[in-house]
Amino acid sequence: MIGETMTSTRTLTARSDQTHSPRIVDIAQPVAEKERIVSIDVLRGFALLGILPMNIQYFSMIAAAYLNPTAYGDLTGANYWVWLLSHVLADEKFMTIFSMLFGAGILLMTSRIEATGKSAAVLHYRRMGWLILFGLAHAYLLWSGDILVAYGMCGLLVYLFRKLRPRTLLVVGVLTIAVASASMTA
Repeated sequence: MIGETMTSTRTLTARSDQTHSPRIVDIAQPVAEKERIVSIDVLRGFALLGILPMNIQYFSMIAAAYLNPTAYGDLTGANYWVWLLSHVLADEKFMTIFSMLFGAGILLMTSRIEATGKSAAVLHYRRMGWLILFGLAHAYLLWSGDILVAYGMCGLLVYLFRKLRPRTLLVVGVLTIAVASASMTA
């Protein structure tokens, strides 16, 4: 996401309506280019490029062919190798990296804001709201395979877990997967 490490503040002087005296207002804005963590930006670009082959396959064929390549034609020769390599090397792998970077971006942004003594909740939830709105517009107007809504909805919950200990996060994660698995088999 662009500006995911949005935490720098710009100070403005505004006049108070009642006293006409200046007051200081901090506005969150994207970090300066020299403050960005280049390795995270590079990894995010790598993850997006890894997701691209799977999206190309999804765009170019009927939806059933994503999991069953014989639904769109034969599975011999080059077709077989393209399908096999894309599913072994790319399918779900790069989405996992991208998802971890999404969480890392939330943690970086909120921790930098909170280091200044301010709450990051309003900015975070506003950003997730915009992400959900863009995702809905994109999903309904352009492409049904959009994932922005899912990221926005998860971002609403992830914020609440950002300060938990790793052991607690592991327990919550295992329980979540167990409940999801049980609900799918029932």
